[in-house]
Amino acid sequence: MTVRLCENNMKAGYSNKSIKIKKWLRQSLWAYQDGDLKRSKGYCKKVFKLDASNADAFHLMGINYIKDGRFDDALSMVDNAIKSDVTFSDFHRTRARILTNLNRSEDALLSYRKAISINPEDDTSVYETGALYQQLKKFESAFSCYQKCLELNPKFSACYNNLGLIYKHQENYEKAISSLLSAVEIDPSLKQAYNNLGIIYKDVGEVQQAIKSFSTAIKLSPNYAEAFFNMGVLLDEIGRFEAAINCFNQVVRIDPGFNGIYNNFGIVFQKMGRTEDAVRCLNKAIELEPDNAYAFHNIGIIFFQNNKLQLAIDHTKQAIKLTNGEKQKYYYNLFEQLRAASCWDELVEIEKRINAITINQLDAEKIPDESPFLALTRSEDRQRNLRIASKWSASIRDKTKRFHRPFQFQTKSKNRIIIGFLSNRFRNAATGHLMAGMFKYFDKNSFETHCYSWGEDDNSYFRKTIENSVDRFIDITNLGFFDAAYLIHKNKVDILFDLKGFTRNNRMEICSLKPAPIQIAYMNFNGTSGSNYYDYLMADSIVIPESHLNDYSEKIIYMPNTFMVADNAIMTHLKKKTRRSEDLPEDKVILCSFNQAYKIEAELFDCWMTVLKEVPESILWMIEDSDLVVENLKHRAIKKGVDPNRIIFSRRMDKLDHLSRLQLADLALDTWTCNGHTSTVDALLAGVPVVTKMGNHFASRVSASILKAIGLDSMISTGKKEYQNIIIEKARDRNKLSSVKLLLGNFRTSQPLFDTKRFVRSLEYGLREIWAIYRSGDKAQNINISDMLSNK
Repeated sequence: MTVRLCENNMKAGYSNKSIKIKKWLRQSLWAYQDGDLKRSKGYCKKVFKLDASNADAFHLMGINYIKDGRFDDALSMVDNAIKSDVTFSDFHRTRARILTNLNRSEDALLSYRKAISINPEDDTSVYETGALYQQLKKFESAFSCYQKCLELNPKFSACYNNLGLIYKHQENYEKAISSLLSAVEIDPSLKQAYNNLGIIYKDVGEVQQAIKSFSTAIKLSPNYAEAFFNMGVLLDEIGRFEAAINCFNQVVRIDPGFNGIYNNFGIVFQKMGRTEDAVRCLNKAIELEPDNAYAFHNIGIIFFQNNKLQLAIDHTKQAIKLTNGEKQKYYYNLFEQLRAASCWDELVEIEKRINAITINQLDAEKIPDESPFLALTRSEDRQRNLRIASKWSASIRDKTKRFHRPFQFQTKSKNRIIIGFLSNRFRNAATGHLMAGMFKYFDKNSFETHCYSWGEDDNSYFRKTIENSVDRFIDITNLGFFDAAYLIHKNKVDILFDLKGFTRNNRMEICSLKPAPIQIAYMNFNGTSGSNYYDYLMADSIVIPESHLNDYSEKIIYMPNTFMVADNAIMTHLKKKTRRSEDLPEDKVILCSFNQAYKIEAELFDCWMTVLKEVPESILWMIEDSDLVVENLKHRAIKKGVDPNRIIFSRRMDKLDHLSRLQLADLALDTWTCNGHTSTVDALLAGVPVVTKMGNHFASRVSASILKAIGLDSMISTGKKEYQNIIIEKARDRNKLSSVKLLLGNFRTSQPLFDTKRFVRSLEYGLREIWAIYRSGDKAQNINISDMLSNK
């Protein structure tokens, strides 16, 4: 606070009285500066005994009350100061500060205007007016104030700091960084500017610069909780979880009640697999703030990811209740949780709500809260899914493009084309299961293969196989997306495969920077990215017929037979199991579905129940996802007139044991809107035929593609009734079922699906072709590898 030791009231000159007043005012100020508010106020009271209307004493009393948090008393004192001397601008500025603390923003602005009208050169009042406008989110008015402030004082470092925050709000990251660099150039000790620089560098992916900025802020102020917190958030995002926890521990040391700290502890502990610690910390956040909707929301996500669905649902509903339903994103989380729990009756109203929200957001040209993955797995509307994906992809690109110059590439001829693969699932996961056997078949004379991996190294057979099969296996866990992109470009990758797309823990920001001249979307997200940074999408003529091409932003690489790579190496290691050992009935027709529960729709399950009624000697064998799913499915079975004991649930197993027991099934039943992918391949690998319904978008046509590639076209239906009839026909006639299983047994070694070497050779033709197209200077174009092979 500015304090004036003026002599305006000392009209009699330097009398003993005036000398005492001046002395006591100075001592009051020094006591205030030393933090001794009681002594400071005492000197002011001495002044009042000699001069009851002393403006400076009233002002000093006011700022003491501000320090005490007694803002009403402070306002009364400063008002008395102004009554005694209305012409001193600092009194009006102090009044404005008090009114700001009392949330009387409009009155505060009037006081700032008064201060500036008295002293137009008062750069501090101009700056603080801007800061108040910024707090009120009136950014244009704030911007004007800061410009005026810098005209008055070009060296006003805090002004540059706040301008940087406005530019950040506008997502003009280049100007934001420029302003903040100006702030620290003027005042190298301005810790807030370094902290803000760190935040913006983090947002644009400049991880090392962000760490350097946060570290500088902490060096300047070792008890700077905000900088430790932001450093921890960054370290969390790049996967350095232990380091993030260390930063958050520093925050708690400095400020045990720091807003949001226990939320972040919970999120990081969850990523580390320390679920109990995660829930404990989030419950601590709720204990400190019972209305903390964000903490309830995050606990809901953690329980969801750990398949504790009832707890997830309860916490997400509480988050919605605490926000009075205004946090629309929470409804999408609730939808996913209810869907995964097979709570279909509740889904009806929620789905109506999120449908309306998504439509409104798309019509308003906003980024929808609905993720492309959720859209893909619940809707076959290709144009709608394209619009959602396009908005999300554009937001990713907008975040990175402002601060990045495009990479430059060479088109000269080279002996080997370098192929890169991006994923966090080169391990005991679906991607690892499907692709582990692929890499060893690449022609090492023509291709060099790199894998860029982040996340868990589970030391599994699949991880080791991939590591040993590629030319380079590079862990980018601790690299941000800019650093990872620079590395990929430095390694001269020519064609980059993104194996994640819009799935959990993706790193699409890397691809948005276009570190390779050709980029291909493949595998986990079977739909369009809606972006301009993926040149191609791997598919086949089943999943993307020519009539669907306008619904994809990418050009299509049409693989012969199927787009799905599969590895049958594990087939020779399958164990012999018996139905008795797996608690399965010896004499029943076993229909199975080992798809994740979120893929099972109410209408589909009802179809299965109809099958069970039509085929009394059949049972349905499913995965035991959670107690809630089991309860809900059994309840639905009863509702549809089926004995719930005819549904048998089995726990999850490792890959080899699961495939071994899967051989005991007679027929696998596919899901509709989002087909089985790995689960369809698994069933066929185990010798179990699959019945599918071919839908209208990529994700609902995957199993049809896989079945055609193994010669089981007869198991593909195009409608719900046909799907049901095929199942009933095969389940009723064991001879027909045996014939199909025998056919499959022969086809597993003679048809293309499990011929991994053949798949890779076809892929190589395609990769050579798109590389030639690029080198010729032509734009990406649809290519059909079958045509190329037939013309060979």
